[in-house]
Amino acid sequence: MAWGSKRATVKCTAVGQAELLAAFAGGEVAARVRRLVAELIEGTSPQQASTTHSHSLPPPPASVFIDNRTAEVWARDGIIRDPKSHHLFMYAERLHQMIEERQLLLHHVSTTENVADALTKSLPRPAFETKICAPEQLASRLADLPRPLVFTNG
Repeated sequence: MAWGSKRATVKCTAVGQAELLAAFAGGEVAARVRRLVAELIEGTSPQQASTTHSHSLPPPPASVFIDNRTAEVWARDGIIRDPKSHHLFMYAERLHQMIEERQLLLHHVSTTENVADALTKSLPRPAFETKICAPEQLASRLADLPRPLVFTNG
């Protein structure tokens, strides 16, 4: 798990913009962890492992969960058509590149099932308990997904 807090360097005026930046940050962390795992297992980076005569496969793509459809479309397409959000183009383009290179898998998760909300928002007690205090339900929903997992919340 990675957590960080710093003064924002990019201005977001809409939820979709903040979600895209959160997905980008999560994707960057996942890519670093993926490279670290590959180096520990194989002694090479994922890019080198694909060019050497190794018997092991590169690590699976990381799963990034996002609960905003606009940010999801921007990341999948790598294109932002909204002129008010054009300053975020490089983030969408990099996420798209990581998805195309199979470093990341992007998954939509409904807001009601987004466990990151319990760590970043003030929630009513029943919602908090559903997301945090029922880990066996979460584990069963996530069991079939490739690792590592990244939950984003803008």
